[in-house]
This record gives sequence, C-alpha cells and structure tokens, in this order.
Amino acid sequence: MQDHVYLALLPDEVLGLPLHPLVVHGVVVLVPLAALGTWVMASSGRRSVRYSPAVVFVAFVAVLSAFVARWSGQQLQEELGFSGAQHFELGNYVPWVALLLFVVIVILTFMDRQNDASRNIVGKIFALVCSLIALGAVVLVVITGHSGAELVWS
Repeated sequence: MQDHVYLALLPDEVLGLPLHPLVVHGVVVLVPLAALGTWVMASSGRRSVRYSPAVVFVAFVAVLSAFVARWSGQQLQEELGFSGAQHFELGNYVPWVALLLFVVIVILTFMDRQNDASRNIVGKIFALVCSLIALGAVVLVVITGHSGAELVWS
C-alpha cells in the first residue's frame, strides 16, 4: 500500500505501452552492469577509486529502476489478474538486493578512498563479500527475468 502513495505520480503507461516491460529492461541491464563494476572495484583498490563514481551512479539508477519495476509489476499483475506466479515473488526481492548492492558499493568506495586505495585484510574480505553480493544480484535478476518471460510467452 505504501508503494502506491510514493509512486502515485508515475504513469501506468508510456506511449500506450505498459510501464513494467519498459522499465524492467533497465533493471536487466543496469544490475549486471553494476555487478560488473563491483567486480572491477573489488579487483583492486586503485580501480575502485578510479571507477567508483560511475559504478555508484549505475547502481543508484539500477535501484530506482528496480523499485519502479516492482511497483509497475504489481500494478500490471492486478490489472491482468495474475496470481501466485514465481515471478512476482522473486520480483519483490530484486529492489532490495539492488539496494544492498548499491550500499556495499558505496561502503567499498569510502573504504578505498580513505585508505588511499590500499586494502588491509578487512578491505580484502569486504571486497570479496561485495563480489558475492554482486553475483547473487545477477543470479536473482536473471532468474526473475526468465520467470517473467516464461509467464508472458507461455
């Protein structure tokens, strides 16, 4: 119910097309792109400092896209009368995982900038954790997208 309050100003359609299929393409591109950037950042403190502004931006837009996709998917689900599909259950997690990825990217950015791009053991472990979260985010987006495609095309 709270999603409806915050996103009431968003249109349900863009040029006659439902918003959800349009915005999910942003999620499908931007979350893996943010994950790729996370892996580059995790590979070295210097790369992290160099590429973090772009990766943080991409991850931020991915989070926004994921929340809009979730909201528009709920709207479309109600409109079309779908219920109980795995896609909708998985789709509820994608924005939160994208947000988690964004948060760890920001933390890694601050850690590497504070330490002049040199990592101690904590920094190395956190970079590994970031890499695993990025992998999980990509897997979740792929599974969610695949289940949505199956729902539409079967």
